[in-house]
Amino acid sequence: MRAGVRRGPRRVDAFKVAARGPTLAEWKERARGPPVANGWKVTMANILVVEDDAAVRAVVERFLVQAGHTVSTAADGVEAMELLEVMPPDVVLTDVFMPEKDGMELILELGRQPVRPVLIAMSGGGLLGDLSMLEAAGKLGAVRTLPKPFGREELLAVVEDALVT
Repeated sequence: MRAGVRRGPRRVDAFKVAARGPTLAEWKERARGPPVANGWKVTMANILVVEDDAAVRAVVERFLVQAGHTVSTAADGVEAMELLEVMPPDVVLTDVFMPEKDGMELILELGRQPVRPVLIAMSGGGLLGDLSMLEAAGKLGAVRTLPKPFGREELLAVVEDALVT
């Protein structure tokens, strides 16, 4: 038998066979820990997205789920209030202009509750007197506003910032 040549079955690492561990990308993600905004670690949140446009609602939901958040959706303020009774979220991300009950009414109604979620208003425009609708939403109780159109990074930054506020 030659030196260095081994006969018989090849040695197999039992750990690798027993259970596939995390990939390198998964380890790197774990090592980074939770996202940090303004020096505070941000934990993942339960978020209710209220948006009448189904395409926008689906995209926002996908971005938030990919970031690790738990997401529920509603098409208008009426549906949102029904969901809020069943499962109160940490964050409500609402469009301003919607049928039935719009985002401004939703923000006002949530503002009257003893325990309210963090409110974020989003809108594509519109004016209320001299104020933009987003400025008005901020004055009514939205802690952050998000003008449309927005991208994934902008959305996640606003949500993370609102969570540490």
